[in-house]
This record gives sequence, structure tokens and C-alpha cells, in this order.
Amino acid sequence: MKPQTIIHNQKRIDLCQEENIFTVTSDSITLVDFINIKKDDQKIIDFGSGIGTIPLLLSTKTNRQIIGFEILEKLVELSNKTIKENQLENQIKIIHDKIQNSDKYFPLNSISLIVSNPPYFKLEEKSLKNPSPAKAIARHELEITFEELVESANKLLKNEGRFLFIHRTERFFELVKTLKKYNLEPKRVQFVHPKRMRNATVFLLEAVKNGRPGLKILPPIIRKD
Repeated sequence: MKPQTIIHNQKRIDLCQEENIFTVTSDSITLVDFINIKKDDQKIIDFGSGIGTIPLLLSTKTNRQIIGFEILEKLVELSNKTIKENQLENQIKIIHDKIQNSDKYFPLNSISLIVSNPPYFKLEEKSLKNPSPAKAIARHELEITFEELVESANKLLKNEGRFLFIHRTERFFELVKTLKKYNLEPKRVQFVHPKRMRNATVFLLEAVKNGRPGLKILPPIIRKD
């Protein structure tokens, strides 16, 4: 066990993590900072919560209920241990199930905010998968494709509900096309650069169900000057 302490929004979160299973990434932190929580967001859903990083960090921004979906039992156990140690049992719940089954837990068209840090890479014959099952599932679309993720979000989101995620820039146009297929209109995008004068590697995007066309491109994030 390798505990890690994160200070976010001047609040302390102690995370339980195992290095050979999963660790906290800067992408999850960047995504949480991108999320604007509105007064109508009574429940926040996190698709693919891993060790619970996003729900835990979101708890430093809001007291709304946060529900994560995670398929790996070991990660659910680590999440629940962290939730208990941070005394957040009344705010955060992790459901041990596939994202594709999320509509069994909530009425259709009932959620206003869904977030996700999904697997970035398609599964292909030449794909080099990590020997750790947890890391392999986190990085490659072994258990869910991006289209299945968007389809699940579309089922749960109410009209004008929002889906926010982070992903690799090389898949940008493909993913936008998938969002539009399921009536999720891109409204905000922000590109993330590892260094100044270096190409962006990931992007943040907010899409609105049945939203009107109109995309805002926000100033870029530069992780290191």
C-alpha cells in the first residue's frame, strides 16, 4: 500500500493506492479543475472511477452526492477504504459494475452531470497492453469503448445535461463525431500542453445533451513553462 496525500482547494485528501495497480494522475486533477458544478447538479456520476480520485477531488469543490462506477473489485475496495478514511461515506458511493449497466441504477434522463477519465487507446492487434489488468483496462478500451461510454452517458443525462471528459488529442475529431451521433453537442474545449511551445497531448471537453451548436475554445493549459 502506498498512501498519497493531495491538497486540493485547500482541503486534504488521503488516497489509498497501490503502485502496481493504479496511481493518481495529473489528468484526473486537471479534469476536476475543468468541471463547473451548477446548482441543478444534485448528483454527479463518474464513469470509471478507478481508485476514486475524481469523486474524492470533487468532494473538495462541492457537498453534492457523487457516485462512481468501477468494474474492478480491487479498485472498489481501495476507493471505499479511502472514502472511509476521509469520512466521506455520506457523500461518495462507488458502484461495482460495468458502466454499460449504469442505467439499471438511475432512471433514464435523470442526471445533469457525468464526468469521466476514460481509456485513451483503442484495442488493436498491435496494442501493447500493460501486464497489470487494472492499468491495461485504464489505458486501453478492453471493457468499454468511447462510443459505449457516450451511449451510456446519453441514456442517463437529462435534456441539457453535461458530459465532461479528458482524452488524447489525436482522437479529437473522431470523438466529436461520436458525441454528435448521440446528441451531445461540444460546448467547451481546452487543450493541455506538457510544456510551452510543445504540441497539446490531451484535451478537456464539455458536451451538452441536445445543446445548441456553439463551441468555446478556452485558453490552453501549459503544465510546465
